[in-house]
Amino acid sequence: MSVIRAGVLVALSAVSANAFADWSFFAGVNQNTIDKTVTRSASLESVDDEAGGYELGLSYQLFDIVGLEAGYTSFGSFDFDSLDCPQACIPEPIRSELDVTAWNVGVNARIPLGAFALRASANRYLFDEDDSELLLEDDEWVFRAGLDYEFTDNLALGVGYKSGDVIESGYDARVTFSF
Repeated sequence: MSVIRAGVLVALSAVSANAFADWSFFAGVNQNTIDKTVTRSASLESVDDEAGGYELGLSYQLFDIVGLEAGYTSFGSFDFDSLDCPQACIPEPIRSELDVTAWNVGVNARIPLGAFALRASANRYLFDEDDSELLLEDDEWVFRAGLDYEFTDNLALGVGYKSGDVIESGYDARVTFSF
Protein backbone atom coordinates (compact mmCIF):
# COMPACT_ATOMS: atom_id res chain seq x y z
CA MET A 1 0.00 0.00 0.00
CA SER A 2 2.81 2.46 0.81
CA VAL A 3 4.37 1.91 -2.66
CA ILE A 4 1.10 2.93 -4.32
CA ARG A 5 0.77 5.94 -2.03
CA ALA A 6 4.35 7.01 -2.81
CA GLY A 7 3.71 6.57 -6.55
CA VAL A 8 0.59 8.74 -6.37
CA LEU A 9 2.49 11.45 -4.47
CA VAL A 10 5.32 11.44 -7.02
CA ALA A 11 2.83 11.62 -9.92
CA LEU A 12 0.92 14.51 -8.31
CA SER A 13 4.18 16.34 -7.61
CA ALA A 14 5.32 15.94 -11.22
CA VAL A 15 1.99 17.21 -12.58
CA SER A 16 1.88 20.25 -10.30
CA ALA A 17 5.60 21.02 -10.36
CA ASN A 18 5.48 23.68 -13.07
CA ALA A 19 3.15 25.72 -10.84
CA PHE A 20 6.13 26.10 -8.49
CA ALA A 21 8.85 26.33 -11.16
CA ASP A 22 10.71 29.11 -9.34
CA TRP A 23 13.16 26.61 -7.80
CA SER A 24 15.62 24.50 -9.81
CA PHE A 25 18.11 21.81 -8.90
CA PHE A 26 21.02 21.27 -11.28
CA ALA A 27 23.72 18.64 -11.52
CA GLY A 28 26.44 18.38 -14.10
CA VAL A 29 29.89 17.35 -15.18
CA ASN A 30 32.67 19.74 -16.15
CA GLN A 31 36.10 19.90 -17.80
CA ASN A 32 38.39 22.69 -16.51
CA THR A 33 41.80 24.22 -17.21
CA ILE A 34 44.08 25.88 -14.65
CA ASP A 35 47.32 27.58 -15.74
CA LYS A 36 48.87 29.49 -12.84
CA THR A 37 52.36 29.95 -11.40
CA VAL A 38 52.69 31.22 -7.83
CA THR A 39 55.48 31.87 -5.33
CA ARG A 40 54.91 30.08 -2.05
CA SER A 41 57.42 29.52 0.76
CA ALA A 42 60.24 30.93 -1.38
CA SER A 43 59.61 28.43 -4.17
CA LEU A 44 57.84 28.63 -7.50
CA GLU A 45 54.91 26.30 -8.02
CA SER A 46 52.97 25.87 -11.21
CA VAL A 47 49.58 24.39 -12.06
CA ASP A 48 49.06 23.83 -15.79
CA ASP A 49 46.60 21.01 -16.26
CA GLU A 50 43.09 19.98 -17.28
CA ALA A 51 40.74 17.89 -15.17
CA GLY A 52 37.14 16.80 -15.03
CA GLY A 53 34.77 17.17 -12.12
CA TYR A 54 31.13 17.66 -11.14
CA GLU A 55 28.76 20.32 -9.82
CA LEU A 56 25.55 20.37 -7.79
CA GLY A 57 23.42 23.40 -7.08
CA LEU A 58 20.12 25.06 -6.37
CA SER A 59 18.67 28.06 -8.17
CA TYR A 60 15.74 30.37 -7.47
CA GLN A 61 14.21 32.58 -10.19
CA LEU A 62 13.41 35.94 -8.60
CA PHE A 63 11.92 37.36 -11.80
CA ASP A 64 11.29 36.03 -15.32
CA ILE A 65 14.91 36.62 -16.31
CA VAL A 66 16.95 37.06 -13.10
CA GLY A 67 17.69 34.44 -10.45
CA LEU A 68 20.04 33.47 -7.65
CA GLU A 69 22.04 30.25 -7.45
CA ALA A 70 24.32 28.47 -5.01
CA GLY A 71 26.19 25.22 -5.24
CA TYR A 72 29.23 23.03 -4.78
CA THR A 73 31.76 22.32 -7.53
CA SER A 74 34.58 19.81 -7.77
CA PHE A 75 36.85 21.01 -10.56
CA GLY A 76 38.89 17.79 -10.49
CA SER A 77 42.44 16.72 -9.61
CA PHE A 78 45.20 18.86 -11.10
CA ASP A 79 48.93 18.12 -11.22
CA PHE A 80 51.20 20.86 -9.91
CA ASP A 81 54.97 21.16 -10.12
CA SER A 82 57.43 22.59 -7.63
CA LEU A 83 59.77 24.44 -9.99
CA ASP A 84 62.42 25.24 -7.36
CA CYS A 85 63.74 22.00 -5.92
CA PRO A 86 67.01 20.58 -4.62
CA GLN A 87 69.67 19.43 -7.09
CA ALA A 88 68.58 15.83 -6.54
CA CYS A 89 65.30 16.35 -8.40
CA ILE A 90 66.75 18.00 -11.51
CA PRO A 91 65.79 17.69 -14.35
CA GLU A 92 62.34 16.63 -13.10
CA PRO A 93 60.42 19.01 -10.81
CA ILE A 94 58.57 17.60 -7.81
CA ARG A 95 55.02 16.71 -8.91
CA SER A 96 51.98 16.51 -6.73
CA GLU A 97 48.22 16.48 -7.13
CA LEU A 98 45.65 19.03 -6.02
CA ASP A 99 41.90 18.40 -5.74
CA VAL A 100 40.20 21.76 -6.37
CA THR A 101 36.73 22.21 -4.87
CA ALA A 102 34.64 25.28 -4.11
CA TRP A 103 31.30 26.50 -2.85
CA ASN A 104 29.70 29.18 -5.00
CA VAL A 105 26.96 31.76 -4.91
CA GLY A 106 25.88 34.00 -7.74
CA VAL A 107 23.33 35.66 -9.90
CA ASN A 108 22.01 34.22 -13.17
CA ALA A 109 20.01 35.33 -16.17
CA ARG A 110 17.75 33.13 -18.29
CA ILE A 111 16.33 34.22 -21.64
CA PRO A 112 13.77 31.75 -23.05
CA LEU A 113 13.79 31.18 -26.82
CA GLY A 114 11.04 28.63 -27.40
CA ALA A 115 12.34 25.19 -26.40
CA PHE A 116 15.81 26.69 -25.84
CA ALA A 117 17.01 29.12 -23.20
CA LEU A 118 20.18 31.21 -23.07
CA ARG A 119 21.77 31.23 -19.62
CA ALA A 120 24.45 33.45 -18.16
CA SER A 121 25.74 33.68 -14.60
CA ALA A 122 28.32 35.44 -12.48
CA ASN A 123 29.35 33.34 -9.48
CA ARG A 124 31.73 33.97 -6.62
CA TYR A 125 33.63 30.71 -5.98
CA LEU A 126 34.97 30.21 -2.44
CA PHE A 127 37.82 27.71 -2.73
CA ASP A 128 38.48 25.19 0.01
CA GLU A 129 41.36 26.16 2.30
CA ASP A 130 43.81 23.55 0.98
CA ASP A 131 43.23 24.70 -2.59
CA SER A 132 43.55 28.42 -1.86
CA GLU A 133 46.90 27.81 -0.15
CA LEU A 134 48.42 26.75 -3.47
CA LEU A 135 46.37 28.97 -5.75
CA LEU A 136 46.86 32.02 -3.47
CA GLU A 137 43.19 32.78 -3.97
CA ASP A 138 40.46 32.39 -1.39
CA ASP A 139 37.80 33.21 -3.92
CA GLU A 140 37.27 34.41 -7.47
CA TRP A 141 34.58 35.46 -9.90
CA VAL A 142 33.71 32.91 -12.57
CA PHE A 143 31.45 33.84 -15.47
CA ARG A 144 29.38 31.25 -17.35
CA ALA A 145 27.35 31.35 -20.57
CA GLY A 146 25.33 28.45 -21.87
CA LEU A 147 22.41 27.10 -23.82
CA ASP A 148 19.69 24.84 -22.40
CA TYR A 149 17.21 22.67 -24.25
CA GLU A 150 14.00 22.35 -22.26
CA PHE A 151 12.42 18.92 -22.77
CA THR A 152 9.47 19.83 -20.55
CA ASP A 153 8.56 22.72 -18.27
CA ASN A 154 10.50 20.94 -15.52
CA LEU A 155 13.47 19.28 -17.25
CA ALA A 156 16.33 20.82 -19.25
CA LEU A 157 19.70 19.70 -20.57
CA GLY A 158 22.34 22.36 -21.07
CA VAL A 159 25.92 22.99 -22.12
CA GLY A 160 28.06 25.93 -21.11
CA TYR A 161 31.43 27.64 -21.03
CA LYS A 162 32.91 29.31 -17.94
CA SER A 163 35.97 31.45 -17.38
CA GLY A 164 37.73 33.17 -14.49
CA ASP A 165 41.21 34.06 -13.24
CA VAL A 166 42.24 30.75 -11.63
CA ILE A 167 39.81 28.56 -13.55
CA GLU A 168 40.92 29.85 -16.96
CA SER A 169 38.33 27.96 -18.93
CA GLY A 170 35.83 25.23 -18.42
CA TYR A 171 33.09 23.42 -20.24
CA ASP A 172 30.11 21.80 -18.61
CA ALA A 173 27.00 19.80 -19.33
CA ARG A 174 24.19 19.90 -16.81
CA VAL A 175 20.70 18.63 -16.18
CA THR A 176 18.26 21.03 -14.55
CA PHE A 177 15.04 20.00 -12.80
CA SER A 178 12.60 22.80 -11.92
CA PHE A 179 10.11 22.31 -9.13
